[in-house]
Amino acid sequence: MHGCARRVMALALLVLVLGVGEASAAPLGPGDISRFVGCLEELTRAFGWERNSEAEAAVQQWAEDGAEFPGIAKVMSRYGFTQKSWAEIGERIVRAYAALKVEQQTRELETYLQTTLDDIRSDPNLSQERKKQMMEQVKASHARTKTAAAAPAEDKAAVEPFVRQLDALLGL
Repeated sequence: MHGCARRVMALALLVLVLGVGEASAAPLGPGDISRFVGCLEELTRAFGWERNSEAEAAVQQWAEDGAEFPGIAKVMSRYGFTQKSWAEIGERIVRAYAALKVEQQTRELETYLQTTLDDIRSDPNLSQERKKQMMEQVKASHARTKTAAAAPAEDKAAVEPFVRQLDALLGL
């Protein structure tokens, strides 16, 4: 899990460093996502982001300096991206991917939510006031999880066929 978190952090750092502005209004297409995934796979292999703290340190130094990292730019250009276009597309893809994962977890948690609420209601050791408080807390937590899925529906639909590949790369 720690390696996955570092990959996501490195990608997030890269996207933030590149100064992503407003995402393009053009819809994401399978070609955009396929090129992004291919580029990310190559960057991961080339720079060993999931295995190599030196690569992470280089990306962090790049972030602090605001300088271009020629090796990354070269890989991106092979896939038809500039650093800025890769970051713009990447931000939309990662946001849609994260939203899909939250939605998946939300669906799985619906049953858990109902079971938890039923358990609270039927617990003879809890006062009515405590039951009410606990049920409100559980419902509020569940509502926060549902609102985290904030990506355009079109982006989520475009990204959905690539979830397994993104799972392997990002591990969310």
